Amino acid sequence: MPFKLLWESRTEAGKRKYSSDWSSGARAYLRGNYAGHAYFESLETGDRKLAQINFTKRAAEIVTETEARKRNKGRCNFAYAVTLYFGTSKPEERDPTGRISKIFDKWGTKFLDEISQVDLNNLAVELHPNAGPKTLNREVFTPFIAVYNAAVDDNRAPQKRWKRPDGCYKKAKTVAPGDADINKLIAAASDIDGRNELKALRNRAAILTITLTGERTTAATVKLRWCDIDFTENTIYFPETKNGKERLVLMPPLLARTLATYKEAANPKPDDIVFGWKTRFGISQMIQHARKKAGLTHYRPHDIGRHGFARRMLRKGGLKRPQLKRAGNWESDAAVERYEHFELDEIDFAVRDIDTSELEVVEPRNKRRNRENGAS
Repeated sequence: MPFKLLWESRTEAGKRKYSSDWSSGARAYLRGNYAGHAYFESLETGDRKLAQINFTKRAAEIVTETEARKRNKGRCNFAYAVTLYFGTSKPEERDPTGRISKIFDKWGTKFLDEISQVDLNNLAVELHPNAGPKTLNREVFTPFIAVYNAAVDDNRAPQKRWKRPDGCYKKAKTVAPGDADINKLIAAASDIDGRNELKALRNRAAILTITLTGERTTAATVKLRWCDIDFTENTIYFPETKNGKERLVLMPPLLARTLATYKEAANPKPDDIVFGWKTRFGISQMIQHARKKAGLTHYRPHDIGRHGFARRMLRKGGLKRPQLKRAGNWESDAAVERYEHFELDEIDFAVRDIDTSELEVVEPRNKRRNRENGAS
């Protein structure tokens, strides 16, 4: 018999456990696999005799229904499709991001041919209610379609064309914020109305970190640890960046003071992650909320960080391509070219309104000499 009669009970810690031994107050369940389908169903009783009757009846129904389906066409539920996709009976070992696991928790016993486009759309919104089309596509649609197509290849699901969220392939417009917008973002993210003061300090420090160091979001907010920040030398060490190179950045006084204040309030351990986010979704969501609260219509973390830093260095610092490449830790000249052609009326990137004296960039010597000679 491919099925087992199990009894649900609870441990002393209050956790559920299932075993073949009956105990007073336990509930009966049917569990097992048959023809590629996983089953785990409540038998709706705690009576031993009635549970055995319901178990035998339900097991026979499953076998009868499955054999009837075999005569017509192949069929499987999402749980079995996941096994087909990963090629192992322990798919959780192959899903480190947990994206497929989240769908599995909702639809593990749901048959694929019963899932409609509307069901998939509703599931995406349920799992990520505040996410945009790109996030929904990455977190739900892409993993689901990959698993579904594995079942199609095994002739266990009908061929179907799934529609992805509108705008998921639309290229985001890159706009670097100016002084006023940076101030609005920080003010909205630091507003302690509705959040505790520690989170307000964290949000302010995170925005200033990416906009004043120019480091990529993941390295600056997800991988950065307190032991990488040296308040004595006012430096931040990024041991792992996107291009594989390490990077040492001098902190402007404003950033150093903000991080020091946040550290004093957080009282962390040296190996703790500075901002506490496990993925870059954390800062993306924070900036999205701050942007909406501030009445702004754009700006991603990458706009605020890399693009804002690069354009500021081009205009305020007067850096040329080789200098900018080294300052921002870009790997190639082609990566720097995209920052070299902006209209002046679109550029206002110094955050001097936040702290004018601390962010002032010294004018290059050759420009200062030419200007003084011209004036004389």
